[in-house]
Amino acid sequence: MVTAYPKDKDRMVNILARSFENNMSVNHLVLQDDNRSVRMRKLMAYAIDECMDFGHVLVSEDHTTCALVMFPDRKRFTWRSFWRDVKLVFGVMGIGSVYRVMAKERMVKTAQMAVSGNRPVYYIWFIGVHPNYQGHGAGSRLLGELVADSAALGRLCLLETSNQLNLPFYEKAGFVRYQTLHVGYPLFFYKME
Repeated sequence: MVTAYPKDKDRMVNILARSFENNMSVNHLVLQDDNRSVRMRKLMAYAIDECMDFGHVLVSEDHTTCALVMFPDRKRFTWRSFWRDVKLVFGVMGIGSVYRVMAKERMVKTAQMAVSGNRPVYYIWFIGVHPNYQGHGAGSRLLGELVADSAALGRLCLLETSNQLNLPFYEKAGFVRYQTLHVGYPLFFYKME
């Protein structure tokens, strides 16, 4: 894995949008209308920009996998992030979803804070493998590198998933479930011990 640069953004948006096309958590956020695929790409571009500013954006050298990692303790107000949030509301989720989405985000942050205590967090926000390369170990290699990176940085590695098919994948990698929330669908929270 290498640090991604702005020139890699379109490829990463493609990988993530395709990887999360049927994800309940993502579809809960994205307004479901005729522009859904465009909105999905805007969401992934938003997440990439947020992680470039407040975390890590990593991509495999062959550009088949990528990961967006957020460092919540580094997140702060900037006019650039404020403008991104405005565009997220109007271009991705719609104004009617703001309360629902903010309530879910508060629950996620509360769960993360409860498990992390004062330790800094390495939050794997999105991890994606291009559909043509899924099932061949690329995701496992990527996840292993992320876990090693979090350990090297001395950060507690956290993630959550709404996809029950992913649970054995994370558990096989050594992640332990620490909470399950129901936010209109089950959301499973994992940490690396």
